[in-house]
Formats: sequence, C-alpha cells, structure tokens
Amino acid sequence: MLQSKYLLLLLTLFSGISLLSASPLLKEENIALTAGVYEYKLAAAPIIAQSELIQSTEGVLSKGIDYQIDYRRGIISFLSLPQTSVVLVSYILVPPSLSKPKQSYQIQALSDSLIQNIRPTQKSDLFQGDGKLLINGSKTFAVSFGDEGFDVLQSLYVKLSGEIMEGVSILAQLSDSESKLTPEGDSKELSSLDQVFIKLKAPRWALAMGDLDIKHEGTRYMDYYTRFEGIDLQLGRKNWGQVTYLAGGGESGRCEIHIIDGKQGPYYLNPGGEPGSLLVVAGSETVYINGVRQERGSDYYIDYAEGSLMFNRMVYSTDKVSVWFKYTGEYYPRHTFMYNLQAEVLPGFSLLHRYFTSFDSKDNPLVFDFTPEDLQALQNAGDSDAWSDGASLVEPGQGLYRLVVDETGFSYYEYALGDSLADYMVIFSYVGPGNGDYEQFSPGKYRFVGIGLGEWIPQKKLVAPKKTGNLALRAQYQQAQFDVGVEGVFSGHDQNTLSRLDNDDNLGGILYGWLRFQSAGKKIQPALSLEAEKRWAKTVLMSDFSSQVVNYDQGNLLLADSLAMENVGFNLAVDFDQYARPSLSMNYVRAERGIRQYVWRMGWQNKALKYLPASRINSTITSSSSESDSFNSGTSMSNAAETNWARKWLKIGGSANQQGFKSSDNATRDNFLRLNPFLELGDAQKAKTHLAFILDKSEHTQAAQTADTESQTYVFKQQINTLNHNLQLEYNHREYSASSDSTRSRYDLINHRSSNSFLNRALVLIANYQLNQTEFYPRIRELQYIGHGLGTVDSTGVITPNGDWDWAYVTSSQGSLSSENNLQASLYIKPANILSHKLLSRINSDISIWGTLQRMGDKSALPRLPIMLNPDQNDDKLIQHNQNYQQNIWIELLPGKMSSQLSWETMQNTDNRYQDKAFNSRDTKGMKIDLNRVGNYNFSLQLQHKKEEDSRYGSKLKNNNINGFVMRNFGKHSIVRLDAFAFDENGTSTTNTDEFRLWGIGLQPGYRGGWAMKGRFSSELKMQYNFRDQEGFLSFLPEKRGGFILGFKLNMNYRINEFSTISLDYSLDDYPKDKIKHQLKLEFRAEL
Repeated sequence: MLQSKYLLLLLTLFSGISLLSASPLLKEENIALTAGVYEYKLAAAPIIAQSELIQSTEGVLSKGIDYQIDYRRGIISFLSLPQTSVVLVSYILVPPSLSKPKQSYQIQALSDSLIQNIRPTQKSDLFQGDGKLLINGSKTFAVSFGDEGFDVLQSLYVKLSGEIMEGVSILAQLSDSESKLTPEGDSKELSSLDQVFIKLKAPRWALAMGDLDIKHEGTRYMDYYTRFEGIDLQLGRKNWGQVTYLAGGGESGRCEIHIIDGKQGPYYLNPGGEPGSLLVVAGSETVYINGVRQERGSDYYIDYAEGSLMFNRMVYSTDKVSVWFKYTGEYYPRHTFMYNLQAEVLPGFSLLHRYFTSFDSKDNPLVFDFTPEDLQALQNAGDSDAWSDGASLVEPGQGLYRLVVDETGFSYYEYALGDSLADYMVIFSYVGPGNGDYEQFSPGKYRFVGIGLGEWIPQKKLVAPKKTGNLALRAQYQQAQFDVGVEGVFSGHDQNTLSRLDNDDNLGGILYGWLRFQSAGKKIQPALSLEAEKRWAKTVLMSDFSSQVVNYDQGNLLLADSLAMENVGFNLAVDFDQYARPSLSMNYVRAERGIRQYVWRMGWQNKALKYLPASRINSTITSSSSESDSFNSGTSMSNAAETNWARKWLKIGGSANQQGFKSSDNATRDNFLRLNPFLELGDAQKAKTHLAFILDKSEHTQAAQTADTESQTYVFKQQINTLNHNLQLEYNHREYSASSDSTRSRYDLINHRSSNSFLNRALVLIANYQLNQTEFYPRIRELQYIGHGLGTVDSTGVITPNGDWDWAYVTSSQGSLSSENNLQASLYIKPANILSHKLLSRINSDISIWGTLQRMGDKSALPRLPIMLNPDQNDDKLIQHNQNYQQNIWIELLPGKMSSQLSWETMQNTDNRYQDKAFNSRDTKGMKIDLNRVGNYNFSLQLQHKKEEDSRYGSKLKNNNINGFVMRNFGKHSIVRLDAFAFDENGTSTTNTDEFRLWGIGLQPGYRGGWAMKGRFSSELKMQYNFRDQEGFLSFLPEKRGGFILGFKLNMNYRINEFSTISLDYSLDDYPKDKIKHQLKLEFRAEL
C-alpha cells in the first residue's frame, strides 16, 4: 500500500511537469546582448518570482550576483555583462486568472418584493481569509564545517504589516544578517541586529519597541532628535502624552570646527582629539556654517564610524562652523528616560511639559574594572580629571612590557612580547601631541620616544560617569493676532556621580517669556514682539539649541551659553503687501563678570519687481563692556547684504559681508570683508553658465602688531542638457596670501560629470572627474588574527572570502594637506551606427579608464592632469596612485554562431599610506574565440599573456596560458562542460637573484543542471599538475608549488515547497605539501 502511494505521488509529479512544459505559461527566449547596455525587457510579464533560469556559454547566471529582475514588468538588469553575445532565458508567467482583479461580491438588481432570499456571499479561494495581515520575509539557518572547526550562522528578515484587530494596526520588522549563534544557542543581543522594531497603532494610542527614532519639537530649548533602541508609548489625540526609554541613545556632543584654507576634510568631531576614535550615532548630526544649516550629501558627507566630516563645497577659514551630534559612549552603558505631555486646556491656551534624563551606569564600566584605588581617585576628583597608575606588576614572562632604567637612572616601559623578563601590563592614555612621552607604533603597542615628544602616557585615565536632566514647562496662548507665552527649563548636570565634591554648580536653568503681535488682513502688516530671557550659570541642555547659531553675527562679543545672563529684546517689523519687510530689533544683555551688552539689528527684505532687484540687508551693532579683563570690551559691527535680479535668460546679483571689532582701549581691532558678485546666463533646462568671484580680506591688530590675509576665489559652473550631451561642471580656484608669509598658496576644486554621444551614438563617452583638497593622516596597519572564517584576508594580507585575519589600524594625529584626483571615463564604439554595413555591424568596442592620484602639498589640479595616469613612483610626496585601463573589441565572425574578443587590461597601484610602501602592477593581453550552437555544443578558446609585479612579494611574473572548453546542452536544464588549460610562468625576485619556472596542464569537468524549477545542481572537478624547476621563491603560495593539485566543488539547491529551500555547498582543496582541506555548508531558508 505504501509503495502504491509513492508511485501515485511520482506519477502526479511527472504529469505536472509534463503539463507545465506544454503550457503556454512556460516561456523561453534568446536575448542578444549589446556592449554597454545592461537592461533588457522580456517578451511577456508578469513572471512568477524565482522561476527564471538565465544561461550563457559560461553556465547558469546567479540572481543578485550577475543580474537583477523586475518580475512585474519583466525587465532584466545585468550587474555585469556575460562574456557572450547571447543568453538563453526561460521563465514561467503568472496565470492570467491570478493577475486579474478578484471580486467577492456581485451587484444585485433592485426588487420591489418584501420577501428576499438572502444567502451568504461565496468567498473566492484566492488569498481570502479572516485576517488582514501581510507577512513576508525569510529565515536562513546554516552550518559550516571545516578542518579548523565549524560555525553556525543564521540570518532573519521578517516584515509584518496590517490590521490585527479592528482599529489596531501593526508594523514590525526583524532583520538580522549572518549573526553568529553563541555556544549556548542564544541569538545575538538586540543591539547587534540590523533592524528590529514593532509598532502598534490605534486611534488613541501607539506603542513601538526596537530600533526607533524620536523627534520632539515645538519648544525653544528642548527640541530633540535621535535614533535609539528602546520603547516608546504615546497616548491621546489632541491632548496627548509620550513616554520613551532609550537604551544607549548616545551622549550629546558639540564641536566648533576651525576651517583650514585649502582643506575640505576630514575634520574630526572627537572632543578628545584622537582621530578615528569616535562612533557617531547615524543621522544625529546637525551642521551649521555661518548660522545656515547644511544638508547631508549635497553640502557634506560624514563617516559615522570614524567620526569625521568632509565638505563637498568650498569652505573658508573665516567661516563659523558648528556641529551638534550624538555619539556612542564607550566607557559606560547609558540609559535615557523622557516623557512629553501636551494639552490644549482652553481654546488657544496650551501647556507642554517635557522631561529628559540621561545617566551612565556607574556600576558597570565597559573598558576595565575599577580597582579600589581607581574608585578612590574618582571620589576625590570631583569634576576634575581623574588618573591612576596604568602599570600593574604580574609574573615574569606574563606581561607585555618590562621596566627599563637607563644610565641616568631614568625609567620607562619597553614593549617586550614573549620576553621572560616582561612583568608589567600597562594601560596608556591619549593626551595629545607634545603632551606625552610614548607613541603608538602598532595597534595596542607603545614605545618611549622622549619626554614631551609623544602623545600617550602610561597612566589610566578614569572617565567619570555622568548624569544630565532637563525639565521644561511651556505655557502658550494664541488667539487671532496675539501670541504670548513662557517657557522654563530646569537643568541638572553632574559630571561625576561617584563623587560628592564639586556639586554646587550642578543646577541651572533658563526662563524665557514672549509677547508677539501680528496684524493680518491688511496690505500693511506690522509685527511686534517683546522677549525676555534669564539664564543661570552652568546650564546644560540635552537638546541642540545654542544662541551661538542664531547670533553668530555678534562675532567676538558673542557670549558663551554657560554664562549666567539676562536678556531683554524688542523686535519690530512691517510687511508691506508681502513685497517689502523692514525690521528693527534691540537687545540688552547683562551677564556675570559685570558684562553689559547693547545689540541693535536693522534689516530690510524685498521681492523683485520689474527692474528692481530682490534684496536682503541685515546690520548688527553690538557694544559691550565688562569689569573682567578676560572679556574683550568694545564694539562689534556686522553688515550683510544679498541682491539678485533676473530677466529671462539673465540673472545677476551678489552678496557682501563686513564684520569689524574694536576694543575699548583700541589695542585690538578686527576687520573682515567679503564681496561675492555673480552672473548667470541661460536656464537649467538646456544650458546655464554661472560665473562668480569671491574676495576675502581680513585684518587683525593686537598690541600694534598687524596681521593681514587676503584671498580671491573664482567660480565657474556650467550645465548643459541636450538629447546627446549632458554636462555638470563646477570649478573653483582660490588664491590665499598672508602678511606673515611671503608665499602665495593656491588650490583648486573640480567636479565634472558628463555623458556625450556623437555620430548617431556611434561614439558614447561617459566621464567623471573630481579634485578634492583633503588632509592626509598617516596610518600604521598590522594583521591580526580574529578567528576562523571571520576575517577578510589571509595571513599574507591577500583578500579572500572567509579569511582568518584582518587589518588593525593606528591613525596619526598629525596630518598633511593633500590633493586627491579621481577620474573615470568610458568610451563605447559602434561603427554600424555611422554606416549601415553588415561588416561594421559585427564590430563593437569599449575603452574604460579609472585613475586616482593623491599627493601631499599639490593643491592645483591642472599640472597633475597630464601625468595623473603615470606619476613618478619615486616622488616622496606621492600618497597613493591607482590606475586601470581596459579595452575590448568584439567581432562577430559568423552571425549568431562565432564571435571573437580582443582584450587588453593594464593596472598599476601605488600605496604609501602606511608604514610599508606597496606597489603592484598587471598587464594582460588576450584573445578569445567562441563558437556557439553547433548542434548541442558550444566551444571556446582563449589565449592570454600576463605580466605581474608585486612589491609585497618582491616578485615579477610572466605568464602565458591557453584555456578552452567544450559545453554540451542536454535539454533545457542540464549542461556538461569540460575545460582544458595549460600555462607557462617565469618568476624572478626584485630583491635578490631567486627565480623559478612553473608550467602545468589541467582538466576541469563540470556539470550544471536542474529539476523542473525545483532544484539546481552544479559540480566541478579540477585536476592540475605543475612542473617546477627550482624550489624556494614564492613556494609558500600553494598554487606556485610543483606537483598534483586537486579541487572539487559541489553546490545543490532544492526548493522543498513554495516557501522553503535547502542548499548544500562542499569544497575540497588539495595542494602539494598541504593537508587536504574540506569545507561543508548546509543552509535552510524559509520564506514567508
């Protein structure tokens, strides 16, 4: 009986396969590939997901690696074009009955009968259920076995959306990519998952947990935004409350960046000054230049892992750049709790109550455990820095350092790994250039360089746990034309929760009130406001608010936010029919240390009207006096004006900015002037030209000593948009001089992007070029073993999948200005587009060039362009250089049958960024002939000549090889292929007289097949024998040894059902004088 069931199952399976083969839903078509074209549309759509099979002469292509496919529209996008002229595509269409809309109701004709026969509507069988949830995703579980152990890997992606009950919706996502399982079988902690959240939402409440972001707005001092892991609960509609818990939401940081002329970046945000040691919370930064917020991507880009900024635009030393950000604390776990209550008590009268508190978990330090001496030092430090001895004595031979005493009796620590006398473990702390005695010569390794000549000291810097809290209350009444309100913030900030000392300055606060009137409904609309602010000293806000952004134009007289002060302001503006708006404001500031300030601001703004240009003018005068000598009393003036006028294809305008300061005793004077006229011709739809000039002059006088600087910047922008030509070009040239330096520095910035087609698209040229001015920080790198299969390189530094090693870096704090050139260009040639001749239609060609050149001290691009692809390798200012040239010519000898390819590729890399200089080059010339569809057979033959040089191995290699294969198609899903190859290689050493000759032959049979879209199977066996005449040189590389080499690969994928797949990967490698290496990976994947 059991055998009969299996027989019936097999018959059903084979009958289903035969019906599918005969069905019009199964499609098969040949696609002719064109050089430079990566997107192709299939003849029919939509397509059942995962049903496609794409084959080239090289075998079956893999989705995600070789191509992507849009199943709904039936469009294939190749990620890299196969080395063939035609590919075979088979796929299954979605049945028309499934692709058409389904209806579960029918309109009934009206009846005048009082008796109706009511019957329940019959539901369709198509995805009809009682639930309203949409679930999709996948789960992968893999076990990998190798000679050195095994790994258990898992990945998970689940997304759930829809309605779980009436009025309650859910949105949830869990994404965990290739995370390890611990030996106990527990999944990785929540913070390591890629993206995890669950959100429940109802009309009157919402609950969210996991990876979230929060944004509080509507206040002057307590607006807050961050991304975090935690829980968020919201209740209410019009009157609502919100409670949030953040696990490790990040500490608040602020940085004032001092721009260096000729440097776009990187500018490090680390308050401690050590480059590359700060992890910024993604998306938490806000960047201001002269009070204007910058846009990420267009104005700057940020490396969150390194904590550095790179500006995409020209920045100047006279710019005021402020950055607020959140960064991950590395010393303690951090917890944050906040709630927000908002209600409209009466019509127009609203109350807002907001509370933030954030604190370090002082009992759980992350870097190292505190000794009793450490805790005592922290308790005695108060708000000051705390230090303890970084050296601890251990058993001889168990330490990493030994104490050395020189002939003068001076003692220092020396790194001595493996030394039987090494009896110290030492913790070093970074204190900045010139403040330490040691330098980091390798990751985690330090050496003595002399008193005051290093950046590190052998002491343990004890970072104290902190706690910060803000409590705010805002009351506001808005009715018609009036707006009156008050906002108060209470601040508590303890810089050391382990100490009771220095707590008298922990408390602070701000009280702010306003009264505003805005006339409406008339052509002349006056606006009046009165503002008053009282700030207590040492007030610390968790938000990004700072008066230094709003009032940056006060220049040297701008008061610090930490000072106690009182501020009263009056503002008056008149709107004349929304055309012109004059304004006037006055502020009186009284601060501690006897500081008094009077600030007058006058403004004018108008729109363009016929021949009258649009303009904006602001003028600020600040007069300050102080009883303290630490504050510069005097008068500051800031004047800024912008204007522009446009008429059809012409636009002219400009801006001017003048700032000045004179101290009360005339001992100090500062003057700055910037003029920026511009001219625009054309329009953005077709062609537009932008010309601009920027003149900067600054003068600083101190105690009869005068320092002057002057710079001129020339800006040219060109934009062209036509059918055959597109161009985006921006060129900046800046010249800078200072009275203290007789030399004149120059630097350029260039950004060029273009695509052009000529002669009926017979020639297509795509080119990109960039010139950036950056600061280069030398690095030391060292290979470190991190675990079996967890790294990216092998023990020699060669990139390999599932390597055991990885690079560790030490970045110097001393940088040098450098220029960086990047060039990419591709030329596609189709002679048939000029002359429609059969012979020319068989020829296509493409040429691609990539190049990067970074050099210290060279700020001008123009002299470097001619030699960018061939610089002097002995140039001591050269940082790195990469170039690659590739050319291909395709010739179709017999249409649809026989084609040939001629190729030439040359590359050269020079890398001087690290302690060891590296150089490698490769030159490859080849010819390939393909003969396809000779019955069921395909043939290919390739000849190749290669030259290689690598300074890492001190080697020069010459290689000649011949490769060929014959491939036989058995049906639609089975391919047998046999490769045969032979090579002859000669190698010489660049450092001594070592040399060798290696030649060999090999066979590599392989098979690829499938089972009616249910499974795929591929295997290949490599058999190679090498002959070598001399041993020694490069024989540590397994493939360079003489003897028999055996390799085997097996891959199986089987779709168990519509939702689950199982796969097996096995590999074997056997090299001469090495043990046989096995690798087995089993993977199960389930889709929802």
